[in-house]
Amino acid sequence: MRADAAQNRERVLAEARRSLAAGDDSLKLNELARRAGVGIGTVYRQFPTRRALLEAIVETRLHELAALAEDLRHDDDAPAALARFLRAALMLTVTETGLADVLLAAKDEGARTTRAKAEIAEAVSVLLSRARESGAARPALDGRDVLNLLCGLEHAITTGTTITTGTTITTGTTITTGTTITTGTTDRRPAAERHLHLVLLGLGLPAD
Repeated sequence: MRADAAQNRERVLAEARRSLAAGDDSLKLNELARRAGVGIGTVYRQFPTRRALLEAIVETRLHELAALAEDLRHDDDAPAALARFLRAALMLTVTETGLADVLLAAKDEGARTTRAKAEIAEAVSVLLSRARESGAARPALDGRDVLNLLCGLEHAITTGTTITTGTTITTGTTITTGTTITTGTTDRRPAAERHLHLVLLGLGLPAD
């Protein structure tokens, strides 16, 4: 990609992230082109659809989740490792608008997104298998099931919420975001922790 094309791409992505942070997930390509100061043709060449743009926005987060799951495969305490992944992944999905949407999608716009999701699901399946070998975690679940469960929790937690920007959230891993999510005046993270506690107990994993 030429330097000017890469620069234009980043300008569009920056405007799209600002829209999401402000609570606008419509991602209207014409409006984003205007705000980024580029031609609409430039935007459509990079992002032919809203879905392609959304996938590009969360691509880094997908790779972070895949890397985290891969790293935790080597943890000596397998049940705790799985619980740590679930906590980090849930906190990330409730703070990164669009991530759960992309994770849940049955069909992806880009092959890179499909590969990243497959890597996450495979690594989580390994975490589940190791946890079972240690005598924890319920049977008959795979990595895809766990990701769907997390996205369902994200929807329950974030429905009817608003976004307040400017605060960095750290999930307990190397993953961070640049926004604080609130329900009215309440941070979403306590609600996420309550929901997660029940899920971890249901899965037979350490909940504390």
